[in-house]
Amino acid sequence: MLKSGTLPANAEGKPFMQGERSHSIGGREDMPATQTLPNSEALPDKSGSSAVFSLSVGPEKRPLFAHQSVLSQSPVLARFCQPGFRESEVMHIDLPEDDPDVFGRLLEYLYPRDYSTTFTRAYDLADELASIYILAEKYQLKHLQSLTVQKLKNVNALSRTPRAFFAISQHIYANTPDSEPFFRKYFLEEAPGCIEAMGTDGANEISELIILGGSFAVDVFEAQRQALAMVQATQKQFGETIMALQVKQKQSEQTYTALQAKQKRSEQAFTAFQGKQKQSEKSEEAFMALQLKERVSDQAVKAWQAKYERCQRELKACVTDRDSYMGLFRKCKSEHQK
Repeated sequence: MLKSGTLPANAEGKPFMQGERSHSIGGREDMPATQTLPNSEALPDKSGSSAVFSLSVGPEKRPLFAHQSVLSQSPVLARFCQPGFRESEVMHIDLPEDDPDVFGRLLEYLYPRDYSTTFTRAYDLADELASIYILAEKYQLKHLQSLTVQKLKNVNALSRTPRAFFAISQHIYANTPDSEPFFRKYFLEEAPGCIEAMGTDGANEISELIILGGSFAVDVFEAQRQALAMVQATQKQFGETIMALQVKQKQSEQTYTALQAKQKRSEQAFTAFQGKQKQSEKSEEAFMALQLKERVSDQAVKAWQAKYERCQRELKACVTDRDSYMGLFRKCKSEHQK
């Protein structure tokens, strides 16, 4: 008897419209997602000739198609393609518990090793990525998990809305095993910052998440511990900054006091200079007065010398006149005696 593989359900999504074109079969938009089984040449194949499997996905049995070599990249899907399984005989796999849109993204990834997303709003996009991550864990596609976590990191707005971040994280934790290596590491990197951003207002919500128990609660508690350590480190750094500022303020005050003292000494020196300048001006005035007196004295000396010379001339004239009078007197006396 042929075996039939069954898988547990762990993802939800929106219904895929009948006839809608999809990238889920190798990134080609020219092939409808719902049609009769094509031959192998209709699908891009990475490894040469490979059989094409049809898949019925979701409750509405959305028809999708993929090469066996592409499906075999997943250890879980590869099992269906092995001899001994009914799916391998009929070339058809039923996946009623998977969301067709999300599974379409998984198939899209298996061809070019990347996939597109539907939503642009941060929470909707993160919710879509979470569903893809859960499905990647289910089908043991580690690289797809790693890629999806990277895409989650690129949803920058998600880390700025902590409550949405925790809601998405709780959904992923609930649908993946504790051993998965990618998202839990990402969660522990981002959660402390989100908890710190929530502040005291979000303390009750964090406590409620911890009370739920399980690995998610354990990691939330660890994130809370790291957030507390971050706050304490920030407070310590803030305290050290305050102390450094106080030291700088004290140094500034001392520098200001020294500048005031220096300014006072400069003012005193300037006042002393002004006093000396005034004394110098007085000395200059005295010197000018002395020069004036000296000029006056010189003029008086010159006047006295001129007067003295005039007196000398007058005296000399008087002597001359006396000698003349004496000669005349002697002449008269001589004549009289005769």
